[in-house]
Formats: sequence, structure tokens, C-alpha cells
Amino acid sequence: MLSILQDVECTAHYITQSIIDVDGNSASAESYCIASSFGMPTAEGEKVNLAIGARYLDRLERINGEWKIIHRRVVFDWNSIMAGDCRWGLVPHDNSIKGARGSDDPLFHAQSEETL
Repeated sequence: MLSILQDVECTAHYITQSIIDVDGNSASAESYCIASSFGMPTAEGEKVNLAIGARYLDRLERINGEWKIIHRRVVFDWNSIMAGDCRWGLVPHDNSIKGARGSDDPLFHAQSEETL
């Protein structure tokens, strides 16, 4: 885990649309992403929610039949910082299943349950 995320209460990272240009065994790609960190502590001891919009600019090569990223540049397009933390406010309904960091997340218990 990145050291900057150790004290963050919860995070989410979404890779959205990608534009890929293939030329034989090489390709270039631009992929948009949104990363959110909630309850990130500041130097002053406050907690903030951070959202970042960025793009991955990748060069890829097909090596032994598999596509590999050989170079990646991250371009930061925007960010937003708001006061807040990761407390639950409104939930869709009383029996909503909430995610958690680490082994308390429902993913780690799904294999032993008959239904999700």
C-alpha cells in the first residue's frame, strides 16, 4: 500500500474510458481515472476528502502474445479537497452491506456464504 494511504479511512479508484491505438505489436493508450480518498488527515490534524481526476498515458507492446505496459505517464487534470471524513450518513436501506478495508470486507467472507 502506498504510505500516503495508510491513514486514509477509505479510498476508491475508477478507471473509466480508454482510447487505444494499436499499430501491429505496439499501442498507445489514454485512460481516464478518478481517485477518491476520504478522511485523509492534514498536517493540521483535520480530515478532508480528496478527489483527483487524472489520465494514464501508456505505451504498450505485445510480448510473447501478451500486451504489457512498457511506459506510463500520469497526468493530473484536476482535484477537489473538501472537509469531511468517511462516516456513513444516508444509506439506501437498513440492511445495506458496507465495505471495509482489509479482512473485514464482505469479499473475504463471500466464499463461505451461499449467496452474496
